[in-house]
Amino acid sequence: MKKLRNGLYAVLNSTSSDSSDYRIAKYLISNIYKLKKISVEDIAKGSFVSKSTVSRFCRRLGYEDYQSMRQTMHVALTGRYHRYDEYLALPKEDMTHEYFRQHVEMLHVVREYATDEVLEQFSNLLLKYENIGLCAQMHAYPIALNFQMELSSYDKIANCFNILPEQESFIQQCGSETLIIVISSSGRYFEDFQSYFDYNKPNRPYLVLVTNNQRLKASRPYDKIFIIPSDNNTASQPMSMQIFTNLVTMHFGKMLREKSENILTDR
Repeated sequence: MKKLRNGLYAVLNSTSSDSSDYRIAKYLISNIYKLKKISVEDIAKGSFVSKSTVSRFCRRLGYEDYQSMRQTMHVALTGRYHRYDEYLALPKEDMTHEYFRQHVEMLHVVREYATDEVLEQFSNLLLKYENIGLCAQMHAYPIALNFQMELSSYDKIANCFNILPEQESFIQQCGSETLIIVISSSGRYFEDFQSYFDYNKPNRPYLVLVTNNQRLKASRPYDKIFIIPSDNNTASQPMSMQIFTNLVTMHFGKMLREKSENILTDR
């Protein structure tokens, strides 16, 4: 479900509103909890495209065909989660207070974790690698986009793809000269990876994970894991990772400035 929803919104946000892919994505999002009863003919008719176009669309999202995509929906169709459900059970006058209280607590724990040493470790990786890829899904994807834009202000270019198969392809094709930064609150990014990836091959990218999952002290295939502490609530996740990547960018910028000043001093 997570992979499908992420893929559909990625298409919706990256294609023209008059394209066939946009129409298919919009139709599927509108009917995502009815897919068990919807045929490929229904999608083609509702999107004003051919059945073959629907099949190509499914393959773009990483599925063999529409039936394969629909099979992934069985578990998700039994229930539905709404964002901020954890606050809706509270009295109306308490919801805002609890949301801000959790934010304040999150800021304190992130501040304790994000020491100069930790931020310097990340900044050194950004300095070392010229070829960088940012990979994320769902609520973590805007963090990756923001990280990409913040780094670009220091002329550090990072690739950021919005559809999982495109991210897979980039990771598979990159070698040891590439830094891949995966941003995933749960840390389960590679569980949705469709392609076989040889974690042990000598010429593979250096993999970094930014996560909230406290259990991932060490985990294949990652070479370095930054575990951002947070409680399991909407206020903490993924905002804690957003703040952390902002701090990384700030320290990276400081590192570049000091390096430039040292060069001028040596002259």
